[in-house]
Amino acid sequence: MVEAVLHEQKSFAPHPQGYGRLYVVATPIGNLQDISDRVRTVLGTVTIVAAEDTRQTQKLLNHLRLTTPLISFHMHSPPAVKSKLVERLKAGDDVALVSDAGTPAISDPGYALIEKCTQEGIAVIPVPGANAALTALVASGLPTDHFLFLGFLPRTASKKEEQLRALRHLPYTLILYEAPHRLKETLHLIVQIFGERKAVLARELTKVHEHFLRGTLHDLLDYVEQHEVRGELTLLIAPAPPAESREPWREENAYKKHLMKELVAEVEALRGLGIRLKEAVRIVGRLTGTDPKMLYRAYHGKTSED
Repeated sequence: MVEAVLHEQKSFAPHPQGYGRLYVVATPIGNLQDISDRVRTVLGTVTIVAAEDTRQTQKLLNHLRLTTPLISFHMHSPPAVKSKLVERLKAGDDVALVSDAGTPAISDPGYALIEKCTQEGIAVIPVPGANAALTALVASGLPTDHFLFLGFLPRTASKKEEQLRALRHLPYTLILYEAPHRLKETLHLIVQIFGERKAVLARELTKVHEHFLRGTLHDLLDYVEQHEVRGELTLLIAPAPPAESREPWREENAYKKHLMKELVAEVEALRGLGIRLKEAVRIVGRLTGTDPKMLYRAYHGKTSED
């Protein structure tokens, strides 16, 4: 059961216990001109920067002529590092969380620190900026009104196939990241499962060698079989066509409606045997594990009797 506790954050009001703030800072994904004045200000005024790779972030700080201290925080960091950062925040220090490139916590281990801070009542301040998934989407030419970001697919073939089969009927543009050395294998599998569908491969976004391939899944597969593809890759797949499209929750709701219709029919059958409505609902509810109140509502939605 989810604990029903509402937490209110007034991001820039003084904290009643004197806590600092955690700034979740997006950094450029390739073009340093994309850095904002706000990012520059935050990185220059916080007490410390928690970085996925301190070597990469040091280059960024050097470019900005900033001397803010760095601490390493990544997916393999021991729990003590997260605890230390939370202690510093509670002591009043402001901390900036950055990844190697792009927005922290998006396919990135920063989520764990953010979650802990929200649990401890520490303000978490987003400082928006570059993100490869959205950057690729807006230039892809694929529908942008509904989309689903998948991050990286599972590495094992069986789990990857299982996930793709669960996604193939969704009416959303799918966005995923993939490593160059796995791209060919992944595209082979996607083509097998999805068939012919529009797709886009975006590479080296915002960098001097930025490159888009727009076509079908087969077109992309043909290309990567004939060319060596390097760099940071984002793959986008068009939504399932209307004839194939299915939304799981709508299917589940349809099933529930169908099931309730059958249960109401059972209630009516018992009433036809002379059993009163209240007792008929109780019997069907007990035999099927259905809430009697739901059965009553469903029954009266079908008929105005009793």
